[in-house]
Amino acid sequence: MFRVPFCRFVVRDRSMEPFLREGDHVLTLNWGGVKASDVIVFRHFPSHSGAKTRKTGRSDRISLVRGILSWSLPLQDDKKAYFVKRVRKISGRHIFVEGDNKKMSAKVGSIKVGQIVGKVILKY
Repeated sequence: MFRVPFCRFVVRDRSMEPFLREGDHVLTLNWGGVKASDVIVFRHFPSHSGAKTRKTGRSDRISLVRGILSWSLPLQDDKKAYFVKRVRKISGRHIFVEGDNKKMSAKVGSIKVGQIVGKVILKY
């Protein structure tokens, strides 16, 4: 499968405040490993993406942005949703992730390494 080295995303919620704010853009590096404390973008599939915050009822989604360095996927893909979270712990091929803003962050828990799109290397 062909993979691009970088993707751009737009943050669409407040789950990562104060590090990332709604409307911020991020650039991900899609090769290499991740470590605890890295901020990552990952795919979450419909059977799992129903988690919503209790306070707002909004999911912690971000949107893929089309552009010169971006993968040409639609902004909303019915088959998967994209999330941004911080890596808290790595155990084998499972990674425990959570948002920085506990009040606004849905509980995702652990994801598989294969769900990772990339590590956030730049916010703008």
